[in-house]
Amino acid sequence: MNILLIETSNALCGVAVSVDGRVACELSCTGKKIHSTQIMGLIETALNLSQTSMDGIDAFSVLDGPGSYTGIRIGVSIVKALGQVQQKPCICVDSLEALAMTVPYFEGVICPMIDAKADHVFTARFRPGLPPLRITNDCAIQVDDYLHALKEETHERCLFIGDVGTYKNRIVSILGPQAVFANSGIYCPSPGSTCLLANYYLEHGEYANATEVHPRYLKRPNA
Repeated sequence: MNILLIETSNALCGVAVSVDGRVACELSCTGKKIHSTQIMGLIETALNLSQTSMDGIDAFSVLDGPGSYTGIRIGVSIVKALGQVQQKPCICVDSLEALAMTVPYFEGVICPMIDAKADHVFTARFRPGLPPLRITNDCAIQVDDYLHALKEETHERCLFIGDVGTYKNRIVSILGPQAVFANSGIYCPSPGSTCLLANYYLEHGEYANATEVHPRYLKRPNA
């Protein structure tokens, strides 16, 4: 089975193609307002480099949130259109779960964070796995409230990944040595590892048709 995955839910604009369960191509770039201008070119290039075509894709996948209001809408709109035109299944992947997917091994709790603006973050808790084992549901929460709740409820090491840099000092001040930080270069979901996650869901029958694909927002966009 071949999958085309689109990631525009956060700062990174990315595409991945998996062929028979293996990532054949992964492309990404960052910059201001690039999602709407670069994504179609990335899709075309990824298909060419993976030596496949749109007709050869068996399913389309997208990160449907949480994340950037505009970015999510762009990715979801493209996948809905492709799914309808090609009459192929669509796989929606949670952005926080995709971030947790980048940490295959860790003894403790994985705490992905995506900036939700106004001193809030989108977050959830996971343990490593394929798919990552979910501990809590996604939420949008004020940063200090989240960290104090984590301190009270979790007595293991906590690995923070994603939009962490802005809050690192506050995390350390509240959690101390309990806090562990992923490489600062891992601040968005990886299109490649997310494509493998999408492949898992496709194999296990967890997909939708194009009309069922919608953005998943956890809070209203800031004015």
